Amino acid sequence: MSESQPIDPTELIGEIREKSARLVVSVPPESRRLIEEGGKKDLTYILPVTPAIERALALRTTVVLPEGSFQRKKEFHVTAIGFDGAELVRAVAAERGGDQAAVTGRINELLSETDFSFEIDPTSAKVVTNLEYDADAVRSKVGRKQHTSEKSVVMDVHMPGMVAFYDKLRAELGIDLGHPAAHVTLYVKDNGDATGLGIGIKDYEAQLRGDVYPKIEARPLPKEKILT
Repeated sequence: MSESQPIDPTELIGEIREKSARLVVSVPPESRRLIEEGGKKDLTYILPVTPAIERALALRTTVVLPEGSFQRKKEFHVTAIGFDGAELVRAVAAERGGDQAAVTGRINELLSETDFSFEIDPTSAKVVTNLEYDADAVRSKVGRKQHTSEKSVVMDVHMPGMVAFYDKLRAELGIDLGHPAAHVTLYVKDNGDATGLGIGIKDYEAQLRGDVYPKIEARPLPKEKILT
C-alpha cells in the first residue's frame, strides 16, 4: 500500500480468533503515518480497530448505568500518540534544531514496522470517571480539557507492540510517553453538547493515584451490561 494513500481500517485488521475468554486481533505491520494536516490532531496517531471490535463484541447501542446514559462510540481505536504525546514530539523536534521532518519520519518508520496485534478481555470492562472534567471547556472547545468526557466505559487491551514502540521512541528519540495504558473506549456518557470524545488514559495506576492528568476513578463493569 502506498504511503500517500489513506489507510482503510478494514485492511488493517488481519484476523480475529477466540482464545479462552480473550479475543485476539491481528494488526500486522502496515504503512502508517502521523497526522500532518495543519489541524489540532497534527502529530497524533490512532490505530483504527472499528471493524475488529464490531465483529468481536456485540455491543448495545445505549447502556443506562447508575452514572447515567452512555452512548456507544461510532468508531473504535487504540491511541498510539495522543494530544499530549504530540506536544512531546514538537518539543523534541525543537530541541533538535527544529528538524521536525526527521523526527516524524523516524516515528512513521517505527509505526509502520510495529506489529500492534492485541488481545482484548471482555471481563476487563470498567466505568472510568474523569475527576478533572470541565463541561464549559468541552462546549467552548478551548484548552487542554476540550476533548475530554466526564465518564467512559473502556476495556483493557494487551498490546506488546505498543510497549515496544514506546521503548523505541524513548531510546532513539528521547520521547518518553511513559508506560502505555492500551485500551479501547466503547462508550461515553451522554452530556449533550459537553459529551467529549473520551478520557485520555496514559498511565492508569498513576491517574488513579492522582499523580498524572487527568485524575480518574474507576469501577468494574460486568460485561453483560454492555453486550447483547
